[in-house]
Amino acid sequence: MESVERGLIASAIAEKDFGKVLDAKITSDHFINDDDHRVFEWARDYWMRYNTTPTANAVRLAFPNYTLRRVDDPVDFYIDSLHELHRSRMLSVMLAEVVDAHESSEDANEALRVASNWVQKIHEATPMSTDRDMREDWQERLEYYDFLREHKDELIGIPTSFPTIDEATNGIQPEQMVVLIGQQKAGKSWIMMQTAKAAHESNRRVMFVSFEMTTQEQAMRLDCMMAELDASAVRAGKITDRERRRLETVMKRWEDPNRVPFIFSTDISRSITVSGLAAKIEEHKPDVVFIDGAYMMQDESSRNDDGDAQKLTHISRGLKRLAQQQKVAIILSTQALGWKTRRGGKLDANSAGYTSAWGQDADVMFGVEKDENDDERLILRTLLSRNSYPRDVDLRVDWTRSLIEEEGEHFDDDPE
Repeated sequence: MESVERGLIASAIAEKDFGKVLDAKITSDHFINDDDHRVFEWARDYWMRYNTTPTANAVRLAFPNYTLRRVDDPVDFYIDSLHELHRSRMLSVMLAEVVDAHESSEDANEALRVASNWVQKIHEATPMSTDRDMREDWQERLEYYDFLREHKDELIGIPTSFPTIDEATNGIQPEQMVVLIGQQKAGKSWIMMQTAKAAHESNRRVMFVSFEMTTQEQAMRLDCMMAELDASAVRAGKITDRERRRLETVMKRWEDPNRVPFIFSTDISRSITVSGLAAKIEEHKPDVVFIDGAYMMQDESSRNDDGDAQKLTHISRGLKRLAQQQKVAIILSTQALGWKTRRGGKLDANSAGYTSAWGQDADVMFGVEKDENDDERLILRTLLSRNSYPRDVDLRVDWTRSLIEEEGEHFDDDPE
């Protein structure tokens, strides 16, 4: 008898609709058979790379010992069946862990906490249709609006560490693609790292990919931000005993077993493409992904004669689709071109380099500018936003503490 897992793969390939499987939130976690697990991950990467479903012949070439039998049921049947099987497996694990928690601690609250966490996981694993009949779920929508009222003084999304921006956006939300642009050495990488630090401190799992800095440089920058030390002094070995003790105190916090992961991706050969990044997300399961220097990624679907604009458009569209499919927030930085800025180096949505897709695909686009009269001051502008109002803020950079702090809302003297 054909297993549900193998039947789903065979049906998706027969119908040439592997994208439907991914849209239904089927992941490698749904597969317990090793062979099916490997074929699913390969087919997912194939689809991400070539934007089409692999053929049965391609599967035979990649996995000569893997058999794809004919199936008569539609892929929707296997999607529903595998989701139900996956929920049943999760429920079995949940019940076992709840019993263990209750017996080991003899604390009903601990058992309830475990149960609550698992109920949330099972709920998140349940597919939600993107089609909506407004007549059917008005009560659920009203409950959500009541939830927002009850938590009006709380940040719902992922914090940026800049209060004015957080107030305007209510935090960065899952499935959003956020773009930060700026000219060279404008402070984009520092802002990205500080936002990543704020996200991690709010108990979000962070994955940080950089094409402009080494992992050692990234880690040093984060350590110095946490300890509020001068990164250049640490790099030169010119810190005092007191500063060394402060650095050690901060770094020992990583020993806390309850601390969520902060992953610096070092395997650039895999992360440099959208499909490679998808595999990394599948591996680490972050809540938010930071990509410093996204314009340096490689496009898998372009021909050699495609120009930079077309390749970057493909990358932008791929990252937007990836955020939606994986239910994660993606925050990326890219270059602004000097000749596309306005008077005085002021940025707008058209300043992003080489392709307009960055602005078209972004849910929020920020621009960072240097203050011509003050080397320790930056301006962070909201250039585009789908769901919030524009706010510009002044940022004060304290290099001796590796810290960027908001000073307040920025108002231009130039009426333009």
